[in-house]
Amino acid sequence: MMRRSIRKEIIGNRYGRLTVLLDCGQTKSLQYKYIVQCDCGESKIVVGTSMISGKVKSCGCLRREYIANKNFKHGKAYTKEFTYAYARKTNLKRKLRMPKWADTNKIDEFYRNKPIGYEIDHIIPLNGKYVSGLHVETNLQYLPKEQNRLKSNKF
Repeated sequence: MMRRSIRKEIIGNRYGRLTVLLDCGQTKSLQYKYIVQCDCGESKIVVGTSMISGKVKSCGCLRREYIANKNFKHGKAYTKEFTYAYARKTNLKRKLRMPKWADTNKIDEFYRNKPIGYEIDHIIPLNGKYVSGLHVETNLQYLPKEQNRLKSNKF
């Protein structure tokens, strides 16, 4: 009975950016759910204890704003700038691991003749923890994508 009276008192209260509008029943674990409205205008169903304890403060807009204000690389993985920077880093790593005596024509030909559905892999990784391979034609191989993912570049 006491829960019912507490439940009625929560309607109309504010928790973080959320305003409690309506009672929405109980979950399977007998926790009370509420329909809330965020300051940004979005409505959401939230468990009351999560809201009261401060675990849930908004509909998700608070997190989006926080990430937008910080300089996270998360969420930028598919942007042009990130892809370009990653490609430059990979190419620089290959150049640093290529000896002067390496035949660049054979390496270029190896890359051009790659079968469809395959990836070019270094037999001995370029940046291994204990052993570091060279970027030469004898250290290159063709692997299917699935097999290359399973390898995970461990020597």
